[in-house]
Amino acid sequence: MNEKCERHNKKRNQVVQDEKLVLYCPECAKQNILSIIQLEDQLEFQKNHESKQQALYKKNTLHKQITLGFIIALYLQVTPWIFSPFFYEVLSVEQFIKSVANGYLWMWTQGWTILVSVFFIILGLVNIIDAKKKLKKLSLQIPVLKVKKKDLNNAVTRFQNSNRLQQSAEYMKKLHKKYVEQKTTITPVEVMTEYELSIYYARLIQHLGYENVKFYVPIESYGINLIAEKDGVKSAFMVIKDARRLNAQSISHLAIGRAYYDCEKASILLHGEASKEMQQFAHEMVIQCWDMKKIEEKLTSQTVDDWANYLEGFLIKSDMDLKKYAIYERERLLHLSELH
Repeated sequence: MNEKCERHNKKRNQVVQDEKLVLYCPECAKQNILSIIQLEDQLEFQKNHESKQQALYKKNTLHKQITLGFIIALYLQVTPWIFSPFFYEVLSVEQFIKSVANGYLWMWTQGWTILVSVFFIILGLVNIIDAKKKLKKLSLQIPVLKVKKKDLNNAVTRFQNSNRLQQSAEYMKKLHKKYVEQKTTITPVEVMTEYELSIYYARLIQHLGYENVKFYVPIESYGINLIAEKDGVKSAFMVIKDARRLNAQSISHLAIGRAYYDCEKASILLHGEASKEMQQFAHEMVIQCWDMKKIEEKLTSQTVDDWANYLEGFLIKSDMDLKKYAIYERERLLHLSELH
């Protein structure tokens, strides 16, 4: 992943495309990166333009609500100006004013008319206050996107700072996790049976280069669980789940089994370290004690060459300028804009 572009001598980055990692050179991909950024800006502009229209429509609606609130609140309060002339003789402006005053006096001295008037006033005020609160939340500063000319370098910077590179890093972690699970197991060793542990350790020694792995029943094979070959050398393996169960008798049985099955080497596979006493006894019997926990950690390390070979199947190196990725990204962005 540390490969550099031979043309520009720059480190390649990667983006995710259909469960693959596309390696690209930021310098080679400038033009296609610019097209992606321009499309993003265009879609963002359309989105903001629609938001502006919606905000203006809502703002006009709230202004109408305020006007309606005033009409409701003052609806009954203008009736004396309209109907007073029908109840009083009006021959002059002064008499008209007096008739209106008498209308208000009657309106605000009768119990039922007071209740009706207060109800309409409160209803109108509630509408006005509600509309003003919503207007305040709406924010009068309606966003307006100014379209600026983007040069190539600015487009690349924006592309690199987007979440695309973060997504590729997270995808890389998922790939490595999958790789580790294939090499080892997701089941804790502590809950495995001895047979399951034998199968698990068989996989581990295969990753160490052992071939022709065969399983044996320990009771019938002097405690031997596995026999395998490496570089033409035949080896016997005893699997011990609990190091406390390892004793001189079991080690002696393994030495006998090594000779019986014509093996040149013998090893004890433990999830941890044996006691110093047992290690010393095994050494005297020319038998090795393997700490499989340490071997597991070594095998699952990212520095193992197998990881690079595994990752190779998920890399696209033929799109250095992101020409194909730009087509893919255009379709993805347009699809997202249609959904929203």
